[in-house]
Amino acid sequence: MKKNLVVKLLLSFILIVSIFGGLTSGTASAAQAFIKPATGITPTGGDFGDYRSHGSHNGIDISNNDANSPIKASAGGTVTTSGVNSYWGEYIILSHSIAGQSYKTIYAHMTTGSRKVFYGNTVVQGQLLGYMGSTGESTGQHLHFELHVGTTPVNPLPYINGTINPAPSYHEYDGTYASLRTKSVTGGDTINVYSHPGYGLKGTLPVGNQYKVYSRALGSDQKYYYAIGADTYVHQDNGTVTQYKGTVKSGTTVYVYDSINGTAKQAISAGSTYTLIAAREGWYAIDSTNWFKATDLNVTK
Repeated sequence: MKKNLVVKLLLSFILIVSIFGGLTSGTASAAQAFIKPATGITPTGGDFGDYRSHGSHNGIDISNNDANSPIKASAGGTVTTSGVNSYWGEYIILSHSIAGQSYKTIYAHMTTGSRKVFYGNTVVQGQLLGYMGSTGESTGQHLHFELHVGTTPVNPLPYINGTINPAPSYHEYDGTYASLRTKSVTGGDTINVYSHPGYGLKGTLPVGNQYKVYSRALGSDQKYYYAIGADTYVHQDNGTVTQYKGTVKSGTTVYVYDSINGTAKQAISAGSTYTLIAAREGWYAIDSTNWFKATDLNVTK
């Protein structure tokens, strides 16, 4: 009797281990660059390119009659427009940089007053943008969704169903560790830049432009200033900074060091990914006492 009980308990333990082992040992699917921004019905073929009264239809329509049907960001990015016009009604435009390529997504015909993000905001994939409506030139509740590669509108369907998923391209070391997109806290079209961290007004830059970040330093106001070029600094409040990610390469033994050209601390497993905080003299830092040789990492923006 006791023997049978022990056997049953052992079999139960093995079953539990196999179940949880299966969950943890499986290979995770690769993150999809773009996701479907709303739940609903999309016509076969997506109705991209159909002729409309205003010309070619540069997007797809996703219809859903449910009240408060959410619209979500198809990919992480920056809000370049959040407004209202007679054609799109309430709409939002996001800019994206994926694998070194610029993209733009457009979300139109939102419910009046439902927009949740505004110019200059940074959003993550899946973040709520607003709710599906019928504002502007619309005959029923739906989302008009566009995706542009650079400045060219393309059919979004292959992107949101995973048929087209941009592969990562790696950043070649050039002394930068992040990118900065200028923004205004006052609603102006330009921001000030400085020749030194916190002083020496040098001129202005347009809002919405993206620049590489070489370093950062504290000013006398105890705020960070980001160097985007020789003697050119942007105040932290006037830039949205996106730090690069570094993934340890496979096929070689990779070490982390205590400083540039310093002492090797430990070997790091291939595939380990870190957020970079600095780049200097052919090295990347993940914090003040852990540095990688640039040649040991695959770096993505």
